[in-house]
Amino acid sequence: MSLIERTLTKIPGLDQLQIIQEGLEEFVLNVVPGPEWDLAASAALVEELQTVFGHHVAVTVVARGALPVEASGKYRFSKRNIPLPGTLNAGRAAR
Repeated sequence: MSLIERTLTKIPGLDQLQIIQEGLEEFVLNVVPGPEWDLAASAALVEELQTVFGHHVAVTVVARGALPVEASGKYRFSKRNIPLPGTLNAGRAAR
C-alpha cells in the first residue's frame, strides 16, 4: 500500500499532505486540514508514518493554509532535505 493510500485516502480531514524528510529519522508533515481534521486525525497520520518508517522516528505535523508549489504550479508530495552519501547532492546545502 502506498503512502498516499495510507494517508490522503484513509485519514479524514486531510485535504493535502507533503512529507519532508529532514534527517534519517526525522519527518515534517505539512498538512492542509479539511473540515473533519482534528487531533485524532493528526495522531492517525503520525501513527501511519511511524508504522512505515519505524516508531523511533520523529514526526512533526504542521498545519498550513496551502502547500508551497513548484514552478510547474504543482506541489511535491514528498521531499528529501538530506544529501545521500556518494551522490552529487552530498556537497550541496539542503533546499
